[in-house]
Amino acid sequence: MTRPDHLSWDNFRATVMVAGEKRVHRIASAPRIDVFSDGTLNRIGLVMEIAPGAVLPPSISRLAFVEARLFTADGRHLIEVSTGRPALYHEFYHLAAAAAERVIIQLQDPVHALSAELDAFEALLEVRPLFGIEREIGLLGELLFLQELVSRDGPRMLDSWIGPTAEPHDFRVATNEYEVKTTLSPRRIHTINGPEQLVPSTDCTLFLVSTLLAPPGSGDGFSLSSTVTTLATTFASSRERTMKLEALLAACDLSVADAAQYTRSFMRRRPVAIVPVDARFPSITRPILQHVLGPLATRVDSFRYDVNVEGLEYEQGSAAFEEAMHIGHAR
Repeated sequence: MTRPDHLSWDNFRATVMVAGEKRVHRIASAPRIDVFSDGTLNRIGLVMEIAPGAVLPPSISRLAFVEARLFTADGRHLIEVSTGRPALYHEFYHLAAAAAERVIIQLQDPVHALSAELDAFEALLEVRPLFGIEREIGLLGELLFLQELVSRDGPRMLDSWIGPTAEPHDFRVATNEYEVKTTLSPRRIHTINGPEQLVPSTDCTLFLVSTLLAPPGSGDGFSLSSTVTTLATTFASSRERTMKLEALLAACDLSVADAAQYTRSFMRRRPVAIVPVDARFPSITRPILQHVLGPLATRVDSFRYDVNVEGLEYEQGSAAFEEAMHIGHAR
């Protein structure tokens, strides 16, 4: 059994990858298998001989940085797979070598061998989809408020973050509940999701926490990544709290490791503020719908609306803010 004539990656890079030239290294002649570097178009690739009528592997269409084509040369039917992304050259070369071994050593069909290695390559490149900006700043706002609570009453306040556990509000401290809303707008205009979001639990008092963020410009800022790191450090002395933080983040579809991807920086546009959800708050609840629509109210399943709370808020540093933050803490 003939072994494939591989070059090591270092040798391939030194002898085949030459700027301004297209060079080919033949791994096998029957069937024909070549790896090449095109220094004029800045790409590397694999050419394999295939059976007449063979089609492109479906794996190809899922890889944004890999191109493929079928062609004939010297009476042979061939498939060419290549990438023009320098960051992928090393991994792609190993893909080519592994596909060649499947064909030469394991006698696999070239298209099948290529498909198997492309599937592995796809898995290697797979990343979790990033949150949209709305979800990113929403979670960041909750973590910033958690930091505020922890700074006041210590690591035990991690237990107050109940939103990720499918509770109707983000935080509960004794009989105080807090619904955190975060926006990039210069005004305190926040989106409310449905008629239940601003209804306090039985015997509880509900507050809306208004957080306004902005780009930091040339100054230092904070990010979702840095905030997660800070909180992880805060709870590092307790294995139980570390595990709980990780579980709560996971419930938000975010792991501590994945948080490193969210490096977009922000600053506070204005101080955080608290708005009591009381008779002065412009909320739309089920009783209001019932009053306006009568029997038709039951047909309203869900809705979103924006509410402007300018002038209703108590900003951090005010006596009313402190009262709202400490009612319930002392109980």
